Amino acid sequence: MSITLTDVLSAREVIAGHVVRTPMLPAPRLSELTGASVYVKYENLQVTNSFKERGARNKLASLSGVDRGRGVIAMSAGNHAQAVAYHAGKLGIPATVVMPVTTPFVKVEATRAHGAQVVLDGESVADAQVRAEQIAHNQHLIWVHPYDDAKVIAGQGTIALEMLEDAPELDMLVVPIGGGGLIAGNAVAARAAIAHPWNGVRTQSGWHVYPEMAAAGLWTTAADLARLGAEVMRALRGDSTRLGLSRETVAEMLRPQLRDQNIGQDFVGLGWFCSGKDDGFQFGHQGWNEGFLAEMRMFPARGQGVVVMVNSIQGWSLRGELIEAIGREYQWPRSRSIPASTDLISGIGYAGSYRSGDGISIRVTQATETLLLHFDQQPAVALFPTASGEFFATAINLRAQFSGSDAAAPDTLTVILSGKTIGFSRIGK
Repeated sequence: MSITLTDVLSAREVIAGHVVRTPMLPAPRLSELTGASVYVKYENLQVTNSFKERGARNKLASLSGVDRGRGVIAMSAGNHAQAVAYHAGKLGIPATVVMPVTTPFVKVEATRAHGAQVVLDGESVADAQVRAEQIAHNQHLIWVHPYDDAKVIAGQGTIALEMLEDAPELDMLVVPIGGGGLIAGNAVAARAAIAHPWNGVRTQSGWHVYPEMAAAGLWTTAADLARLGAEVMRALRGDSTRLGLSRETVAEMLRPQLRDQNIGQDFVGLGWFCSGKDDGFQFGHQGWNEGFLAEMRMFPARGQGVVVMVNSIQGWSLRGELIEAIGREYQWPRSRSIPASTDLISGIGYAGSYRSGDGISIRVTQATETLLLHFDQQPAVALFPTASGEFFATAINLRAQFSGSDAAAPDTLTVILSGKTIGFSRIGK
């Protein structure tokens, strides 16, 4: 599945007059807090109080007469449900929406008020999707997915078009990430719509949109990381910086600070993690705050970089996947080598619960060819075995080693996560 600027422009024509062209207004308080000129796009002024209307309308309008007659189905815990219900009603399309039983009553009733049939099932959206798939199959209904759909993504991308029309001087979009439909559509639209000035010269690759997520619209560390990384890269090139950094100062910061570390390998600089050398050299930084994770990765020789910020509960492993995906698009060197995996050794009881000395609890379960590492309230991370007996993850920079007096039932687990080593002991048998 892929979309282009043409798809987003087409979506704008389709939804015009049916979805509110919301205002984008200056935000003085946020501007004061961040030291930047901040604007806010007021998508809460849509009829159903969410940007979800854009994608829902574009998708529903694309259906043929036959498909409209069959009816549509969606799964959602609120905003997408109301958007589909509202616009399906406007187009005369029968709509069924499956919502988790934990959905707030007011959102259930709002969805029903727009004319949709609501089915309550499951404790989560994932559970609701299973039920929705069954209903769709049995009743031959058309799926309107909240984010994994080209028409929906193109519809959401119309936001970026309006933002750039209202404030063409923008040099960064801060876009929340949930399922990924909103950032995908806006990234396509913004990068293709206008070139991005770099040191006064517009690049041919298009406008760079940093996928950042701000808690309550006030969390600015990700943007600060982006500005800091750009200033460091300018200093390395010998250009003047607003922070007054010299090339010598920055070069010292990005040298190995620990023994037995060399440039070209993974090493720790003064406040940075670094790897590679020459054109492949990269540096980065990570930060945690108020339940959010931010990570920066910069490539000085290319004058490019990325900052990703995610919800630490729902998007913990997504952070690394986003950076790797962006890196593939721009053909950046990999930040770490991925070892070759081997077959999982049978007869060893890896599965169980483990606890660290400071009270962190994790659980290990065993799949057919991998282990699954479960952190509290986090998506499970797949661990792949290597010939050396270690396990590694591909989504995040994590390695794991089991040990103990009984090789068939290890009671100690050592986890190395982004350079930090944590020891765990098995709880019970």
